[in-house]
Amino acid sequence: MISNRNGSLDYAKLLASFGIVWFHSGAVGASYGYAGLAFFLILLVLFLASSAQHSKTDYMHLRAKRLLLPWLLCCLLYGSIKLAAIWLTSARLDTEFNLTMLLTGPAIHLWFLPFAFVVSVAIYPLMKRAASIPQIGRFPLAFGFGLLTLLCLALRTNLPVPLAQWAYALPSITFALCLAFSGGGALRQVMLISALGLIGLSAGWAATPQLILAAVLLALCTTLPLPGTALSGKASRAALLVYLLHPLISSVLTRLLEAPADTVIFASLTIVLTVILAFLVDTLWHARMVPFFR
Repeated sequence: MISNRNGSLDYAKLLASFGIVWFHSGAVGASYGYAGLAFFLILLVLFLASSAQHSKTDYMHLRAKRLLLPWLLCCLLYGSIKLAAIWLTSARLDTEFNLTMLLTGPAIHLWFLPFAFVVSVAIYPLMKRAASIPQIGRFPLAFGFGLLTLLCLALRTNLPVPLAQWAYALPSITFALCLAFSGGGALRQVMLISALGLIGLSAGWAATPQLILAAVLLALCTTLPLPGTALSGKASRAALLVYLLHPLISSVLTRLLEAPADTVIFASLTIVLTVILAFLVDTLWHARMVPFFR
């Protein structure tokens, strides 16, 4: 398992959020930026090991605060923007809102938060009992989750929103469980990542490079930890804010600039402005709101 206070992980979360912004921009190398989401998903599972030691009620309450509360706030924000667009333009209610938003929210990127909550609830019983599972029983679990990861990577589906996003997320979830039950040592991590890369890349499975990049970043953070500081904590909290707020900044820039959204300049400017906004929001609200990630 991994420590809750590792400054390297804090900064890596912010870097991962930049990757997601880059992916959504469509700029050169965009596909590799989605490794940021895989990194978030892996951390989601690994951090649950300590949270699962709470009672079920406290655990659900904590997960809801950290995942559903920001989701509801963002639903209010992006829903209000859509309503304003209907009021001010020729946009129609049936084009701005649809039934899939019951599972995602009024902006597609918000799918991550309710999905993360469902995953947290689903694996709670397993993570609750993880510490009591003897080492001889952990290896079959790690092996099974490793095989399940390969199966999820091999699946090729053309699914609608948000099932496509869920399908992409599953290999990261199962690989994180494989890491959790394998013992988490640096050498073992390298062996698992190497095996995943060898099989996945040889087979040409599309999501393999992103998952490998995320796993390598995790291995670097756990091998080269930095002390947790106030700055690293702010970077960690800002990471999710960057993820949640970047479509707002991108939308404003699209209307103000003539540069295409898929350029390096546009993507970089979106990251810079979103980081400034994220740090500003964190500074104003951190004293009152529960941090999204420790």
